[in-house]
Amino acid sequence: MKKKFLLLVCIVMVMTLLLAACSMVVDDSILRKDGYNIVVSFDCGKYENKTVSTEEDALPIQYGEVSIKERSQFNIGMLEVADYPVRSYYFNQENACVMEPGTIQQIPKPTLLDRVFDGWYIASVVAYQLDENGNPIKNKLGQYEYGGAVPQADDIKWDFANDTIGSYANHPYAVTKFVYDATKPFDAQVEVGGQTVTNGTQYTDEQLGYSEENGFNIYLYARWNVQPKFVVKADVEGDGTWEEVLKVNPNEVNGIKNGKMPDKSADLKRSGYTFYNLYSDPEFTQVWDSNATFKDTFTGGKDSLRPYKVLYAKYLEGEWNIVKKVSQLNSALVGNKNIYLDADLTYSEDMTWAYSANYTKEFNGNNHVITFENAMENPMDKNANAFGLFGTFSGKMYDVEFVNVTINMKNWPLQTTVSCGVLAGVVTEEASFSNVKISGKVIYSETIRTRANVPNSEGTVVLTIYRGDETNIDKDSWYGSSKQTSITGVTYVNTANSDTTE
Repeated sequence: MKKKFLLLVCIVMVMTLLLAACSMVVDDSILRKDGYNIVVSFDCGKYENKTVSTEEDALPIQYGEVSIKERSQFNIGMLEVADYPVRSYYFNQENACVMEPGTIQQIPKPTLLDRVFDGWYIASVVAYQLDENGNPIKNKLGQYEYGGAVPQADDIKWDFANDTIGSYANHPYAVTKFVYDATKPFDAQVEVGGQTVTNGTQYTDEQLGYSEENGFNIYLYARWNVQPKFVVKADVEGDGTWEEVLKVNPNEVNGIKNGKMPDKSADLKRSGYTFYNLYSDPEFTQVWDSNATFKDTFTGGKDSLRPYKVLYAKYLEGEWNIVKKVSQLNSALVGNKNIYLDADLTYSEDMTWAYSANYTKEFNGNNHVITFENAMENPMDKNANAFGLFGTFSGKMYDVEFVNVTINMKNWPLQTTVSCGVLAGVVTEEASFSNVKISGKVIYSETIRTRANVPNSEGTVVLTIYRGDETNIDKDSWYGSSKQTSITGVTYVNTANSDTTE
Protein backbone atom coordinates (compact mmCIF):
# COMPACT_ATOMS: atom_id res chain seq x y z
CA MET A 1 0.00 0.00 0.00
CA LYS A 2 2.85 2.35 0.87
CA LYS A 3 4.55 1.70 -2.47
CA LYS A 4 1.34 2.43 -4.36
CA PHE A 5 0.92 5.67 -2.43
CA LEU A 6 4.49 6.78 -3.14
CA LEU A 7 4.04 5.93 -6.82
CA LEU A 8 0.86 8.00 -6.94
CA VAL A 9 2.62 10.93 -5.26
CA CYS A 10 5.48 10.71 -7.75
CA ILE A 11 3.09 10.65 -10.70
CA VAL A 12 1.25 13.72 -9.44
CA MET A 13 4.49 15.58 -8.82
CA VAL A 14 5.98 14.66 -12.17
CA MET A 15 2.82 15.58 -14.06
CA THR A 16 2.87 18.95 -12.30
CA LEU A 17 6.48 19.43 -13.28
CA LEU A 18 5.72 18.41 -16.83
CA LEU A 19 3.08 21.10 -17.12
CA ALA A 20 5.43 23.70 -15.71
CA ALA A 21 8.90 22.70 -16.65
CA CYS A 22 9.53 19.62 -18.72
CA SER A 23 9.19 20.80 -22.26
CA MET A 24 12.18 22.18 -24.15
CA VAL A 25 13.13 25.11 -21.93
CA VAL A 26 14.74 28.14 -23.54
CA ASP A 27 14.90 30.31 -20.41
CA ASP A 28 14.70 28.41 -17.13
CA SER A 29 15.10 31.48 -14.90
CA ILE A 30 11.59 31.26 -13.48
CA LEU A 31 11.94 27.56 -12.68
CA ARG A 32 15.25 28.08 -10.94
CA LYS A 33 13.86 31.07 -9.06
CA ASP A 34 11.12 28.80 -7.76
CA GLY A 35 13.72 26.36 -6.49
CA TYR A 36 13.72 23.79 -9.31
CA ASN A 37 17.49 23.67 -9.58
CA ILE A 38 18.13 19.93 -9.79
CA VAL A 39 18.21 19.08 -13.50
CA VAL A 40 17.95 15.49 -14.72
CA SER A 41 18.64 15.20 -18.45
CA PHE A 42 17.74 12.17 -20.56
CA ASP A 43 20.00 11.76 -23.59
CA CYS A 44 18.52 9.37 -26.16
CA GLY A 45 21.60 9.46 -28.39
CA LYS A 46 22.10 9.66 -32.13
CA TYR A 47 24.15 8.13 -34.92
CA GLU A 48 25.17 9.20 -38.40
CA ASN A 49 22.67 8.70 -41.19
CA LYS A 50 24.81 6.41 -43.32
CA THR A 51 24.27 2.98 -44.86
CA VAL A 52 26.42 0.12 -43.61
CA SER A 53 26.59 -3.43 -44.91
CA THR A 54 26.62 -6.71 -43.01
CA GLU A 55 30.43 -6.70 -43.28
CA GLU A 56 30.67 -3.42 -41.33
CA ASP A 57 30.09 -2.61 -37.68
CA ALA A 58 26.98 -0.57 -36.96
CA LEU A 59 27.67 3.13 -36.57
CA PRO A 60 28.48 4.11 -32.95
CA ILE A 61 26.03 6.02 -30.78
CA GLN A 62 26.89 9.63 -30.07
CA TYR A 63 25.36 11.83 -27.38
CA GLY A 64 24.41 15.48 -27.03
CA GLU A 65 22.21 17.94 -28.92
CA VAL A 66 22.23 18.34 -32.69
CA SER A 67 22.29 21.69 -34.44
CA ILE A 68 19.45 22.48 -36.82
CA LYS A 69 21.70 22.32 -39.89
CA GLU A 70 23.08 18.91 -38.84
CA ARG A 71 19.78 17.17 -38.09
CA SER A 72 19.45 15.60 -41.53
CA GLN A 73 22.85 13.97 -41.07
CA PHE A 74 21.75 11.93 -38.04
CA ASN A 75 19.23 9.37 -36.93
CA ILE A 76 18.12 10.92 -33.66
CA GLY A 77 16.79 9.24 -30.54
CA MET A 78 13.71 10.83 -29.04
CA LEU A 79 11.37 11.03 -26.11
CA GLU A 80 8.49 12.05 -28.38
CA VAL A 81 9.91 15.45 -29.36
CA ALA A 82 11.37 15.13 -32.85
CA ASP A 83 14.95 16.20 -33.57
CA TYR A 84 15.80 16.74 -29.88
CA PRO A 85 17.80 13.84 -28.46
CA VAL A 86 18.14 15.48 -25.02
CA ARG A 87 15.24 16.36 -22.72
CA SER A 88 15.69 17.96 -19.30
CA TYR A 89 13.40 17.73 -16.28
CA TYR A 90 13.56 20.12 -13.31
CA PHE A 91 13.24 19.03 -9.68
CA ASN A 92 13.76 20.30 -6.16
CA GLN A 93 14.60 18.31 -3.05
CA GLU A 94 10.98 17.65 -2.25
CA ASN A 95 10.29 16.27 -5.74
CA ALA A 96 13.02 13.69 -5.84
CA CYS A 97 11.49 10.71 -7.69
CA VAL A 98 12.29 10.20 -11.38
CA MET A 99 9.63 8.47 -13.45
CA GLU A 100 10.85 5.93 -15.97
CA PRO A 101 10.04 7.02 -19.53
CA GLY A 102 7.24 4.87 -20.81
CA THR A 103 5.47 4.29 -17.48
CA ILE A 104 3.17 7.28 -17.93
CA GLN A 105 1.84 8.77 -21.13
CA GLN A 106 3.43 12.17 -20.60
CA ILE A 107 6.96 10.70 -20.70
CA PRO A 108 7.10 8.21 -23.58
CA LYS A 109 9.60 5.43 -24.14
CA PRO A 110 12.79 6.35 -25.99
CA THR A 111 12.96 5.46 -29.67
CA LEU A 112 15.86 5.34 -32.11
CA LEU A 113 15.64 3.92 -35.61
CA ASP A 114 17.15 0.42 -35.96
CA ARG A 115 18.18 0.27 -32.32
CA VAL A 116 16.84 -1.75 -29.38
CA PHE A 117 16.69 0.08 -26.05
CA ASP A 118 18.84 -1.54 -23.34
CA GLY A 119 18.34 0.80 -20.38
CA TRP A 120 19.18 4.19 -18.90
CA TYR A 121 22.70 4.56 -17.50
CA ILE A 122 24.19 7.22 -15.26
CA ALA A 123 26.80 9.29 -17.08
CA SER A 124 29.88 9.46 -14.87
CA VAL A 125 31.76 11.41 -17.54
CA VAL A 126 30.44 14.02 -19.95
CA ALA A 127 32.03 16.15 -22.63
CA TYR A 128 32.17 19.93 -22.44
CA GLN A 129 30.10 21.99 -24.82
CA LEU A 130 32.78 24.10 -26.53
CA ASP A 131 32.60 27.53 -28.11
CA GLU A 132 34.02 28.39 -31.53
CA ASN A 133 37.46 28.81 -29.97
CA GLY A 134 37.40 25.41 -28.32
CA ASN A 135 36.82 26.69 -24.81
CA PRO A 136 34.21 25.11 -22.52
CA ILE A 137 30.96 27.01 -22.15
CA LYS A 138 29.43 27.75 -18.76
CA ASN A 139 25.91 28.92 -18.03
CA LYS A 140 25.04 31.92 -15.89
CA LEU A 141 25.25 29.73 -12.78
CA GLY A 142 28.86 28.84 -13.54
CA GLN A 143 27.96 25.25 -14.48
CA TYR A 144 29.46 23.58 -17.53
CA GLU A 145 27.08 23.20 -20.45
CA TYR A 146 26.38 19.61 -21.42
CA GLY A 147 28.11 18.47 -24.62
CA GLY A 148 27.24 14.78 -24.45
CA ALA A 149 27.71 11.63 -22.37
CA VAL A 150 30.99 9.73 -22.65
CA PRO A 151 29.92 6.16 -21.78
CA GLN A 152 32.19 4.15 -19.50
CA ALA A 153 32.23 0.38 -19.14
CA ASP A 154 31.52 0.63 -15.42
CA ASP A 155 28.67 3.12 -15.65
CA ILE A 156 25.71 2.10 -13.46
CA LYS A 157 22.21 1.43 -14.75
CA TRP A 158 19.65 3.75 -13.18
CA ASP A 159 17.24 1.92 -10.89
CA PHE A 160 13.95 3.79 -11.16
CA ALA A 161 12.45 1.78 -8.32
CA ASN A 162 15.15 2.66 -5.79
CA ASP A 163 17.48 5.41 -7.03
CA THR A 164 16.67 9.04 -6.20
CA ILE A 165 18.28 12.27 -7.30
CA GLY A 166 19.55 12.92 -3.78
CA SER A 167 19.78 16.30 -2.09
CA TYR A 168 22.07 19.30 -2.03
CA ALA A 169 23.96 17.67 0.83
CA ASN A 170 24.16 14.25 -0.79
CA HIS A 171 24.03 13.85 -4.58
CA PRO A 172 26.01 10.71 -5.52
CA TYR A 173 24.83 10.66 -9.16
CA ALA A 174 25.70 14.26 -10.05
CA VAL A 175 28.32 14.43 -12.81
CA THR A 176 31.69 15.79 -11.72
CA LYS A 177 34.07 14.72 -14.51
CA PHE A 178 34.33 16.47 -17.89
CA VAL A 179 36.54 15.90 -20.92
CA TYR A 180 37.57 18.10 -23.84
CA ASP A 181 38.11 15.23 -26.29
CA ALA A 182 36.20 12.01 -25.70
CA THR A 183 38.41 10.13 -28.17
CA LYS A 184 41.50 10.57 -26.00
CA PRO A 185 42.45 9.25 -22.52
CA PHE A 186 41.52 11.33 -19.51
CA ASP A 187 45.13 12.07 -18.68
CA ALA A 188 46.03 13.14 -22.22
CA GLN A 189 47.26 16.66 -22.85
CA VAL A 190 45.13 18.59 -25.34
CA GLU A 191 45.17 22.07 -26.83
CA VAL A 192 42.26 24.20 -25.61
CA GLY A 193 42.01 27.88 -26.49
CA GLY A 194 45.72 28.06 -27.20
CA GLN A 195 46.66 26.34 -23.94
CA THR A 196 47.72 22.80 -23.14
CA VAL A 197 45.46 21.26 -20.52
CA THR A 198 44.62 17.83 -19.13
CA ASN A 199 41.82 16.25 -21.13
CA GLY A 200 39.67 15.05 -18.22
CA THR A 201 39.39 16.54 -14.79
CA GLN A 202 37.45 15.68 -11.65
CA TYR A 203 35.89 18.83 -10.22
CA THR A 204 34.59 19.85 -6.82
CA ASP A 205 31.05 21.12 -6.31
CA GLU A 206 32.38 24.62 -5.89
CA GLN A 207 34.28 24.43 -9.19
CA LEU A 208 31.18 23.06 -10.90
CA GLY A 209 28.87 25.72 -9.50
CA TYR A 210 26.83 23.14 -7.58
CA SER A 211 25.14 24.51 -4.45
CA GLU A 212 21.83 24.60 -2.65
CA GLU A 213 20.98 27.76 -4.55
CA ASN A 214 22.20 26.63 -7.99
CA GLY A 215 21.45 22.92 -7.78
CA PHE A 216 23.32 20.21 -9.70
CA ASN A 217 23.09 18.13 -12.86
CA ILE A 218 22.46 14.43 -13.41
CA TYR A 219 22.71 12.95 -16.90
CA LEU A 220 21.12 9.66 -17.90
CA TYR A 221 21.96 8.28 -21.32
CA ALA A 222 20.22 5.56 -23.27
CA ARG A 223 22.20 2.49 -24.16
CA TRP A 224 21.16 0.82 -27.38
CA ASN A 225 21.81 -2.50 -29.05
CA VAL A 226 21.71 -2.77 -32.82
CA GLN A 227 18.38 -4.03 -34.15
CA PRO A 228 18.72 -7.71 -35.07
CA LYS A 229 17.83 -8.38 -38.70
CA PHE A 230 17.57 -11.07 -41.26
CA VAL A 231 19.65 -10.02 -44.26
CA VAL A 232 18.99 -11.59 -47.64
CA LYS A 233 21.74 -11.65 -50.24
CA ALA A 234 21.29 -12.65 -53.86
CA ASP A 235 23.39 -13.41 -56.90
CA VAL A 236 20.46 -12.93 -59.25
CA GLU A 237 22.35 -13.32 -62.51
CA GLY A 238 24.57 -16.12 -61.20
CA ASP A 239 27.85 -14.36 -61.98
CA GLY A 240 29.25 -14.56 -58.45
CA THR A 241 28.23 -11.02 -57.46
CA TRP A 242 26.33 -11.14 -54.18
CA GLU A 243 24.28 -8.12 -53.16
CA GLU A 244 22.10 -7.30 -50.17
CA VAL A 245 18.55 -7.25 -51.48
CA LEU A 246 16.59 -7.17 -48.22
CA LYS A 247 16.95 -6.38 -44.52
CA VAL A 248 14.01 -7.22 -42.31
CA ASN A 249 13.29 -7.38 -38.60
CA PRO A 250 12.33 -10.78 -37.17
CA ASN A 251 8.66 -11.27 -36.47
CA GLU A 252 7.77 -10.40 -32.89
CA VAL A 253 7.30 -13.16 -30.34
CA ASN A 254 5.79 -11.95 -27.06
CA GLY A 255 6.97 -8.45 -27.84
CA ILE A 256 10.56 -9.53 -28.47
CA LYS A 257 11.82 -9.44 -32.02
CA ASN A 258 13.59 -12.80 -31.95
CA GLY A 259 11.03 -14.58 -34.10
CA LYS A 260 10.87 -16.09 -37.54
CA MET A 261 11.88 -14.68 -40.87
CA PRO A 262 8.79 -12.91 -42.27
CA ASP A 263 7.47 -14.03 -45.64
CA LYS A 264 8.95 -11.41 -47.93
CA SER A 265 8.74 -13.31 -51.24
CA ALA A 266 6.81 -10.40 -52.76
CA ASP A 267 9.69 -8.04 -51.89
CA LEU A 268 12.22 -10.41 -53.46
CA LYS A 269 10.71 -10.26 -56.95
CA ARG A 270 13.11 -9.33 -59.75
CA SER A 271 12.18 -8.55 -63.35
CA GLY A 272 12.98 -11.46 -65.64
CA TYR A 273 13.62 -13.85 -62.74
CA THR A 274 11.59 -15.88 -60.29
CA PHE A 275 12.46 -16.06 -56.60
CA TYR A 276 12.82 -19.74 -55.77
CA ASN A 277 13.83 -20.22 -52.13
CA LEU A 278 15.99 -19.10 -49.20
CA TYR A 279 19.10 -20.98 -48.11
CA SER A 280 21.48 -20.86 -45.16
CA ASP A 281 24.51 -21.08 -47.42
CA PRO A 282 25.56 -19.50 -50.72
CA GLU A 283 25.98 -22.94 -52.30
CA PHE A 284 22.22 -23.55 -51.92
CA THR A 285 22.69 -26.86 -50.12
CA GLN A 286 20.75 -26.06 -46.92
CA VAL A 287 17.20 -24.82 -47.35
CA TRP A 288 16.28 -22.26 -44.69
CA ASP A 289 13.82 -23.66 -42.17
CA SER A 290 10.89 -21.22 -42.17
CA ASN A 291 10.15 -22.20 -38.55
CA ALA A 292 13.63 -21.30 -37.32
CA THR A 293 13.91 -18.21 -35.13
CA PHE A 294 16.54 -15.51 -35.13
CA LYS A 295 17.37 -16.17 -31.49
CA ASP A 296 18.10 -19.84 -32.14
CA THR A 297 20.17 -19.32 -35.27
CA PHE A 298 22.21 -16.17 -34.59
CA THR A 299 25.49 -17.05 -32.90
CA GLY A 300 26.43 -13.58 -31.59
CA GLY A 301 25.37 -11.72 -28.47
CA LYS A 302 22.68 -9.09 -28.03
CA ASP A 303 25.33 -6.36 -27.99
CA SER A 304 26.82 -7.44 -31.31
CA LEU A 305 27.61 -4.63 -33.73
CA ARG A 306 26.65 -6.97 -36.58
CA PRO A 307 23.52 -8.76 -35.33
CA TYR A 308 22.57 -10.12 -38.73
CA LYS A 309 21.52 -13.58 -39.82
CA VAL A 310 22.45 -13.79 -43.49
CA LEU A 311 20.29 -15.83 -45.84
CA TYR A 312 20.82 -16.48 -49.54
CA ALA A 313 18.11 -16.18 -52.18
CA LYS A 314 18.05 -18.46 -55.21
CA TYR A 315 16.47 -17.26 -58.43
CA LEU A 316 15.33 -19.00 -61.60
CA GLU A 317 15.75 -17.25 -64.90
CA GLY A 318 12.38 -16.47 -66.44
CA GLU A 319 8.87 -16.15 -65.06
CA TRP A 320 7.76 -19.35 -63.32
CA ASN A 321 5.03 -20.60 -61.04
CA ILE A 322 6.78 -22.64 -58.34
CA VAL A 323 4.50 -25.61 -57.71
CA LYS A 324 4.66 -27.58 -54.47
CA LYS A 325 0.94 -28.36 -54.01
CA VAL A 326 -1.97 -29.60 -56.11
CA SER A 327 -3.78 -26.29 -55.71
CA GLN A 328 -0.76 -24.40 -57.05
CA LEU A 329 -0.55 -26.66 -60.07
CA ASN A 330 -4.24 -26.26 -60.82
CA SER A 331 -3.93 -22.49 -60.57
CA ALA A 332 -0.97 -22.45 -62.98
CA LEU A 333 -2.81 -24.69 -65.46
CA VAL A 334 -5.92 -22.53 -65.46
CA GLY A 335 -3.79 -19.40 -65.87
CA ASN A 336 -1.65 -20.97 -68.63
CA LYS A 337 1.58 -20.24 -66.71
CA ASN A 338 5.11 -21.59 -66.90
CA ILE A 339 5.27 -24.43 -64.37
CA TYR A 340 8.29 -25.36 -62.26
CA LEU A 341 7.27 -28.56 -60.47
CA ASP A 342 9.03 -28.67 -57.10
CA ALA A 343 7.49 -31.76 -55.46
CA ASP A 344 5.84 -35.07 -56.20
CA LEU A 345 2.08 -34.60 -56.25
CA THR A 346 -0.89 -36.91 -55.78
CA TYR A 347 -4.41 -36.21 -56.95
CA SER A 348 -6.44 -38.09 -54.37
CA GLU A 349 -10.03 -39.12 -54.92
CA ASP A 350 -11.35 -35.78 -53.66
CA MET A 351 -9.07 -33.72 -55.93
CA THR A 352 -9.71 -32.73 -59.53
CA TRP A 353 -7.12 -31.96 -62.18
CA ALA A 354 -7.66 -28.52 -63.70
CA TYR A 355 -8.23 -29.19 -67.40
CA SER A 356 -6.30 -26.78 -69.62
CA ALA A 357 -8.03 -26.24 -72.96
CA ASN A 358 -4.89 -24.89 -74.64
CA TYR A 359 -1.57 -24.98 -72.83
CA THR A 360 1.13 -22.92 -74.55
CA LYS A 361 3.78 -22.46 -71.83
CA GLU A 362 6.73 -24.39 -70.41
CA PHE A 363 6.24 -27.32 -68.03
CA ASN A 364 9.46 -28.23 -66.19
CA GLY A 365 8.82 -31.36 -64.14
CA ASN A 366 12.25 -31.47 -62.44
CA ASN A 367 11.97 -35.30 -62.53
CA HIS A 368 8.96 -35.27 -60.23
CA VAL A 369 5.98 -37.60 -60.41
CA ILE A 370 2.27 -36.74 -60.55
CA THR A 371 0.06 -39.63 -59.46
CA PHE A 372 -3.72 -39.93 -59.95
CA GLU A 373 -6.10 -41.83 -57.69
CA ASN A 374 -9.22 -40.72 -59.54
CA ALA A 375 -10.45 -40.36 -63.09
CA MET A 376 -10.62 -37.06 -64.92
CA GLU A 377 -13.90 -36.52 -66.68
CA ASN A 378 -13.99 -34.55 -69.89
CA PRO A 379 -15.29 -31.02 -69.25
CA MET A 380 -18.93 -30.10 -69.62
CA ASP A 381 -18.00 -27.55 -72.27
CA LYS A 382 -19.89 -29.03 -75.18
CA ASN A 383 -18.05 -26.79 -77.64
CA ALA A 384 -14.70 -28.38 -76.77
CA ASN A 385 -13.23 -30.81 -79.28
CA ALA A 386 -10.04 -31.98 -77.58
CA PHE A 387 -9.76 -33.89 -74.32
CA GLY A 388 -7.01 -35.26 -72.07
CA LEU A 389 -5.04 -33.79 -69.19
CA PHE A 390 -4.58 -31.02 -71.73
CA GLY A 391 -7.00 -30.23 -74.51
CA THR A 392 -4.60 -28.77 -77.06
CA PHE A 393 -0.90 -28.81 -76.13
CA SER A 394 1.29 -26.18 -77.81
CA GLY A 395 3.95 -25.75 -75.15
CA LYS A 396 7.14 -27.41 -73.95
CA MET A 397 7.22 -30.27 -71.44
CA TYR A 398 10.15 -32.18 -69.99
CA ASP A 399 11.38 -34.28 -67.05
CA VAL A 400 8.04 -35.33 -65.61
CA GLU A 401 6.08 -38.55 -65.07
CA PHE A 402 2.29 -38.94 -64.94
CA VAL A 403 1.10 -42.15 -63.27
CA ASN A 404 -2.29 -43.88 -63.52
CA VAL A 405 -4.04 -41.22 -65.60
CA THR A 406 -7.64 -42.07 -66.45
CA ILE A 407 -9.56 -39.91 -68.89
CA ASN A 408 -13.28 -40.60 -68.66
CA MET A 409 -15.08 -39.67 -71.88
CA LYS A 410 -18.46 -39.39 -70.28
CA ASN A 411 -20.11 -36.26 -71.60
CA TRP A 412 -21.55 -35.84 -75.07
CA PRO A 413 -20.00 -32.88 -76.91
CA LEU A 414 -21.74 -31.06 -79.72
CA GLN A 415 -18.75 -31.52 -81.98
CA THR A 416 -18.95 -34.34 -84.52
CA THR A 417 -15.16 -34.81 -84.39
CA VAL A 418 -13.39 -35.12 -81.05
CA SER A 419 -9.70 -35.78 -80.36
CA CYS A 420 -8.99 -37.55 -77.08
CA GLY A 421 -5.74 -38.73 -75.50
CA VAL A 422 -4.38 -39.52 -72.06
CA LEU A 423 -1.99 -36.57 -72.00
CA ALA A 424 -3.37 -34.36 -74.76
CA GLY A 425 -6.22 -34.31 -77.21
CA VAL A 426 -4.30 -32.35 -79.86
CA VAL A 427 -0.54 -31.84 -80.16
CA THR A 428 0.36 -28.83 -82.30
CA GLU A 429 3.43 -28.18 -84.43
CA GLU A 430 4.91 -25.91 -81.75
CA ALA A 431 4.79 -28.57 -79.01
CA SER A 432 7.94 -30.35 -77.79
CA PHE A 433 8.56 -33.12 -75.27
CA SER A 434 11.63 -34.55 -73.56
CA ASN A 435 11.87 -37.25 -70.90
CA VAL A 436 8.11 -37.38 -70.35
CA LYS A 437 6.59 -40.60 -69.02
CA ILE A 438 2.90 -41.32 -68.78
CA SER A 439 0.79 -44.32 -67.92
CA GLY A 440 -2.95 -44.37 -68.20
CA LYS A 441 -5.99 -45.02 -70.33
CA VAL A 442 -9.12 -43.53 -71.82
CA ILE A 443 -12.48 -45.02 -70.91
CA TYR A 444 -15.77 -44.23 -72.58
CA SER A 445 -19.39 -44.24 -71.57
CA GLU A 446 -21.59 -46.82 -73.27
CA THR A 447 -23.49 -44.03 -74.98
CA ILE A 448 -20.35 -42.84 -76.71
CA ARG A 449 -19.28 -46.41 -77.58
CA THR A 450 -22.69 -47.17 -79.08
CA ARG A 451 -23.08 -44.02 -81.06
CA ALA A 452 -19.52 -43.38 -82.20
CA ASN A 453 -19.09 -43.83 -85.95
CA VAL A 454 -22.76 -44.87 -86.34
CA PRO A 455 -25.00 -42.98 -88.81
CA ASN A 456 -28.06 -41.38 -87.27
CA SER A 457 -31.56 -41.46 -88.71
CA GLU A 458 -30.59 -38.86 -91.30
CA GLY A 459 -27.61 -40.95 -92.39
CA THR A 460 -24.87 -38.67 -91.10
CA VAL A 461 -21.99 -39.54 -88.75
CA VAL A 462 -22.83 -38.63 -85.19
CA LEU A 463 -19.34 -38.72 -83.58
CA THR A 464 -15.82 -39.47 -84.70
CA ILE A 465 -13.16 -39.93 -82.02
CA TYR A 466 -9.55 -39.70 -83.14
CA ARG A 467 -6.83 -41.74 -81.46
CA GLY A 468 -3.60 -40.78 -83.16
CA ASP A 469 -4.11 -41.54 -86.83
CA GLU A 470 -6.88 -44.03 -86.09
CA THR A 471 -10.55 -43.75 -85.42
CA ASN A 472 -10.84 -46.95 -83.34
CA ILE A 473 -11.92 -45.88 -79.87
CA ASP A 474 -10.72 -49.16 -78.36
CA LYS A 475 -7.05 -48.29 -78.99
CA ASP A 476 -5.99 -45.68 -76.42
CA SER A 477 -3.10 -43.28 -76.99
CA TRP A 478 -1.28 -40.61 -75.00
CA TYR A 479 -2.39 -38.10 -77.63
CA GLY A 480 -5.49 -37.85 -79.79
CA SER A 481 -4.33 -36.20 -82.96
CA SER A 482 -1.14 -34.43 -83.95
CA LYS A 483 -0.16 -31.75 -86.39
CA GLN A 484 3.42 -33.04 -86.28
CA THR A 485 4.68 -35.78 -88.59
CA SER A 486 6.26 -37.60 -85.64
CA ILE A 487 6.48 -36.90 -81.92
CA THR A 488 9.38 -37.98 -79.71
CA GLY A 489 10.30 -37.58 -76.06
CA VAL A 490 7.29 -39.36 -74.50
CA THR A 491 7.19 -42.90 -73.12
CA TYR A 492 3.64 -44.17 -72.83
CA VAL A 493 2.20 -47.18 -71.00
CA ASN A 494 -1.40 -47.99 -71.91
CA THR A 495 -2.79 -49.43 -68.70
CA ALA A 496 -5.86 -50.69 -70.58
CA ASN A 497 -3.80 -53.33 -72.45
CA SER A 498 -0.32 -52.85 -70.90
CA ASP A 499 1.41 -52.21 -74.22
CA THR A 500 4.22 -49.63 -74.28
CA THR A 501 4.73 -47.14 -77.08
CA GLU A 502 7.17 -44.30 -77.64
